[in-house]
Parts: sequence; structure tokens; C-alpha cells
Amino acid sequence: MVNLHMWSYEKSNRIANALIKKGCEIEDKVMFMMKRDSNLIASVLGIIKAGCAFIPIDPKYPEERINQVLEDSDSKFVIVSDDIEYNGKNAINVNELLKEEDVSNPNINLTPENLAFLIYTSGSTGKPKGVMLTHMGISNYIANHPLNMPIYALVNNCSKMISISTVSFIVFLREIFGTIMNGMPVVFANDEESINPLELAKLFDKTGVDAFGSTPTRLLEYLKLEEIQDKVAKCKFMIVGGEGFPPRLYDVIRKCSDCEIYNSYGPTEVTIASHGKLIDSSIVTAGFPMLNVVDKVMDIDGNELPPYVTGELYVGGAGIARGYCNNEELTNKVFMELNGINYYNTGDLAKKDESSEVYVLGRNDTQIKLRGLRIELSEIEDTIANYSGINSVKVMVKEVNGVEHL
Repeated sequence: MVNLHMWSYEKSNRIANALIKKGCEIEDKVMFMMKRDSNLIASVLGIIKAGCAFIPIDPKYPEERINQVLEDSDSKFVIVSDDIEYNGKNAINVNELLKEEDVSNPNINLTPENLAFLIYTSGSTGKPKGVMLTHMGISNYIANHPLNMPIYALVNNCSKMISISTVSFIVFLREIFGTIMNGMPVVFANDEESINPLELAKLFDKTGVDAFGSTPTRLLEYLKLEEIQDKVAKCKFMIVGGEGFPPRLYDVIRKCSDCEIYNSYGPTEVTIASHGKLIDSSIVTAGFPMLNVVDKVMDIDGNELPPYVTGELYVGGAGIARGYCNNEELTNKVFMELNGINYYNTGDLAKKDESSEVYVLGRNDTQIKLRGLRIELSEIEDTIANYSGINSVKVMVKEVNGVEHL
């Protein structure tokens, strides 16, 4: 466990100045594969301070995926920590960087449009695709502003937050930047605490955290344990994201806690999240656009649709990525400019009500045709998930004895 409340900026400056002396320039890409400790956080900030873009890699990734990301990104260096097995020619141990004596803030001339980091997600082909995200995007998302509902509530109502998300998941950036950049302590769970709920429960006791967040799938599993239920009962704030919010999760949380529950919606390409909502019932929506975010629900011809009519959800504004690294074709397919604003086609089906609240209904690629009928698989999944005793559900088409069935 690392409590970063009194964490010094000097480590990050040592790393930044060492990278600059090794020839790093603005928008050079630097990967890191490290164990979960304060050096990992220092490396994230040090890469940024050097003007580079960081690429977080989970050390548990298969070697093939690590090599794919390295090749696609053309990373200048890979920062590693002790006990991480990576011997590439561009590997640097973080302890070597920390030997740098210069602890002053680097003087780097960055713009809001410069790259800050890349998150590699799995595409439909299984090949990782690098989402290129900017300083403007992350700065806008973590701004302590009432329109950034979850961040505003976290920073103003809580004392410290616990971080358990893997570094390769964009939610990690919310847990780290949303806290320390707003002067709030974050308790960074170590490798064991981040995956072992019983160790996590001990960490809650040690640190007295009152804010927590995770994906719905993980929460439903963890909240089966009394040890976690007892800790969540003391929380003031919980943020849920990364997946659709199943309605029954609200009731599960409410059985053990009266904390504020925020639903966070947004794909990686919009920089962590674009919409948020304080959830007060099992009727869950994506909510409303956050600071400097706009949205449109449009039909296949690009016409904006009226309330309650389902179409594809387009999100625009400050958080939109620059596109995909080395993939101009896919970038041009889903990123666009409309009336001078950058937009991303989320690929989600959605509708709005009269107040412009957004209801996400599933993916546009979950509609199938079976025996002449058009069927939304996500709607069936939602219906089954409402039954008690169902933890998770996936509906798909399979061929049985030569006949397709759901």
C-alpha cells in the first residue's frame, strides 16, 4: 500500500530530467511496466513533465501483446521496476532514472493539444489499437467544477480515495489524476491488495478511505463478502464505470451503504468519461454531459434525432482523442468534425428525454437477425439480469444441430 498524501514531487522531477537528458522530446512515447508502488506514480508524472506521452502496460500482459504495443507505438523507452522481466534494448530501470540529481521542474513548452498518454484497447480484430489522448482532455475531465459531477463530489466531500484499477485501464487515470491533481490523497493499492478483496478490506481499515470505485462486475463479486460490505458501509462516495451499470447493482450497494453512487459513462476515446449521474434508484442512465462536453443522437444519415428516438450516440468536446495511433482509416471512420467541434461516434445506441438526459441502450453491433426477426441482444441481457441470483449474463447466437438459437 502507498499513501501518496505526502508524496514529494522530487521523484517525478528526477525521472523527467533524466529522460530529457537521454534525448526524450515533446510527444515521444514512453511505456512503463512496473509494480504498484510510488515509483509507478512518479514515472507517470515524470514522463508527463518531460513532455512525453506515457503508455501504461500491465506486466501480466502476454509477451506478444507487449511487443505489439511497443512496435505500434514506437516507444522510445520502457521504464521497468525490479522484479519485472523485460530485457528489451530500450528498457530502463526506474532506479537508474532516480539517480538523476536535478530535482528542478523541467521547462517544457507544451500546448493543450499535445499528447499526454496512449491507452491501448483491444479492437475487433484482437490487435491492440492506441487511443491518443491529450493534455486538454485529461485536464478538462479532472477539473474541480460542478459540471464534472463525480470529480466535484469526490474532491469536495471525501478525504481520500482508494485505487485498485489496473494501470492499463483508463479508470486508473481518474483514480490518480482526479485526486492528487486536486490536492486529495489517493491510497494506491499494491499488487496483492488490488486483486485480493480480503487484503483490500485490510487496506480500508489501515487508511480510513471513504471513496471507492470499480467496474460493476468486480463490485458484484466483491460485495458478496461481508468484509467488503463492512468497508463500503463507511464510504461516502462510490463511482461505477467501465461497463454498463446493471440495475440490480444499485440494490446490492444500498443493502450495505448509503454512500453517493455515481454512474460514469464514456469510452476511452472521450478521455475517461463524458457523462455522469448521481444514481438514486435502480433506474440507471448515463446522465448528462460533463464540463465542455456536447452530444448528439443521430440516425444513419447523420440527422439529429428528437427525444425518445433511438440512434447512435456521438460525443464531442474537449476530451475527444486525436485518433488511433498509426490507424488513419479507423480514425477517419469514427472521428469527425461537426460545426467546428471534434466528435467521436461511440457506437452505442442511445436516446434522450426532454431534459436531454442520455439513456444508453446497448451497442449498435448487438442487433442480430434470427429467423427473420431483428433482435437486440442487449435488451435480452438487461431483462435476464433483473432476475435475482443472476450475477452476469451474455446472450449470443449459437448453432445447435444445424439450427441457430439464442
